[in-house]
Amino acid sequence: TVTATVAGISSTRDTIRETEKRIKRLGERSQEISQVVGIINSIAERTGLLALNASMQATAAGEAGRGFALVAEEVKRLSENARDATREIATLVSSIQSETSDTMLVMNGAITQVVDLSRLADQAGSEMRDTQQATENLVTNVRTIATTTSALAQVGEALQARATTIQQTSREATRQLAAQNDVTTKLAAYAQDLLKEVGVFKLPRVRN
Repeated sequence: TVTATVAGISSTRDTIRETEKRIKRLGERSQEISQVVGIINSIAERTGLLALNASMQATAAGEAGRGFALVAEEVKRLSENARDATREIATLVSSIQSETSDTMLVMNGAITQVVDLSRLADQAGSEMRDTQQATENLVTNVRTIATTTSALAQVGEALQARATTIQQTSREATRQLAAQNDVTTKLAAYAQDLLKEVGVFKLPRVRN
C-alpha cells in the first residue's frame, strides 16, 4: 500500500508539473496576444487620425469631397470598432494573465504539498521496509529457537527415559540387596545355632 501510495503521489507530482508548464506557456501566449493587441490598437489609432484628416480635407473640398467624406467616416467607424475590440481583448488577456498568475501560485503550493507528501511517503516506505526486515529477522530467530527447543525436548525425553531406566535398575538392585541381606541374616542365625549345637561336644586332648 505504501509503495502504491508513493507511486501515485509521484504520478500526481509529474502531472502537476506538466500542468504548470502548460500554464506557463499559456501565460507566454497571452503576453504575445497583448503585444499583437497593442500593435492593432496602434494601427487603429493611426487609422482614426488618417480618417479624421481625410474627413477634414473632404469638408474643405465641399461638394466634390462628399463621397470621400463618407468613406473617411466609414474608416473612422471601423477604426473606433477596432479600438473597442482591442480594448475588450486587452481586458480579456489581462484577466487571463491574472488568473494564470493566481493558478501558478496555487500550482506551486500544490507542488510543495505533493513534494512534502512524497517525502513523507518515502520515509514511511523506508520505515516499513526496515520493519519488514526486522520482522523477517525476528521470524528467523523464532524459527531457530523453535528448532533448538525441539532438539532440547528430544534430548530431554531421551534423558528422562535414561533416568527412568536407571531408577528401575536402582530399585531392582536395592531389592536384590535387601533379599541378599535377609539371606545373610538367616545364614548368620543358622551359624549361631550350629555353634550352639556343636558346643556340647568335647574333643579329647591329644598327647604328644
